[in-house]
Amino acid sequence: MPELIEVPTKDIFQPSYIGGDLMEKTLGFYEQNNFARYFLKLFDENTMLQVFAAYNVGTSVHWPGASIFWQIDTSSRIRTGKIMLFDPITGKYISEHTEFVHKKLKTVNFNLKQCFFGEHLLTGNNKNVAIVDNEKSALVATVYMPEFIWLAIGDFENLSISNYRILKGRNVILCPAVNHYDKCLSVAAALKDTGNFTVSELLERCASDQERQHGHDLADYLVKFSLVEFNKKDRVTIKTNTEVIPISRKSPPIGNINRGPFRPWGITEVETFFKTADLPPSVIMNRAIKVIDVRLMVGSHLEIINSNDGNPAYLPYLDRLIDLMTILKNKQLKTNKNNDQKRSRKNN
Repeated sequence: MPELIEVPTKDIFQPSYIGGDLMEKTLGFYEQNNFARYFLKLFDENTMLQVFAAYNVGTSVHWPGASIFWQIDTSSRIRTGKIMLFDPITGKYISEHTEFVHKKLKTVNFNLKQCFFGEHLLTGNNKNVAIVDNEKSALVATVYMPEFIWLAIGDFENLSISNYRILKGRNVILCPAVNHYDKCLSVAAALKDTGNFTVSELLERCASDQERQHGHDLADYLVKFSLVEFNKKDRVTIKTNTEVIPISRKSPPIGNINRGPFRPWGITEVETFFKTADLPPSVIMNRAIKVIDVRLMVGSHLEIINSNDGNPAYLPYLDRLIDLMTILKNKQLKTNKNNDQKRSRKNN
């Protein structure tokens, strides 16, 4: 059976971190993001934007259509980001297209110490925790079952016992992909002194032979049902190796993740500008990012800002609109200056 590695309380090295400004530049631009396009086949745009904002899902130019899944710890420090490419129609992960941001940056002496994807959502949140194998399952399950904080691990042997200590005292359900059930039983046993860890039998009981052959995960199971069908039931249960966990279907909507009494931003100037501005079809924001549909970007960003006014988790959307507004204003000033010079030369 697999065993988790016990790491001394004092780690042999301190983890390195990536600056938040780099992450913020990747947030949004989902019209160019294959995984976002797939997500929109399952849910409405507002749900997609709110889930992606909560988990800080980014868009990468490393491969056309690629996503970045940032690993942010409970102190809001960025450990790394995983760049992944998905099929926009099937949502299947293209395995040969995976890269870590810190490797792409070629940072010298970068000390990688991974954390859970979604770990930052634990801060100030006492909900039960569910852990899945991959980022896709965490994001899909968050919409279907927001009663849990959904984390992703990549592989249940990827992290050491010290990584799980942030879950001390919590109720935690491990939700493995098909054929990983025994592995998770071993992990739960090793963590018995950390918290109440149980293992879901859902996929192990429900999977067909064909699904076992393809290694189906929780997302594969959930998307068999529309969200309307799934929510028709008053209560849903996840049977584990030790108990049956009841889940209320009357929980707050996904848009209430980490919301609070925030101060409104006041975006009248931004809204007024874009209502009257002559928007180009596309625009280059910087050397790494090109917006291929400016009108779509502006509309989606204004919608999510107005729906989450004052929530700092959504501030990058406002920042990008301000950056775009500045770029367009500077272009207009340059155009006006050139026109004035042409008129002056003509008059002379």
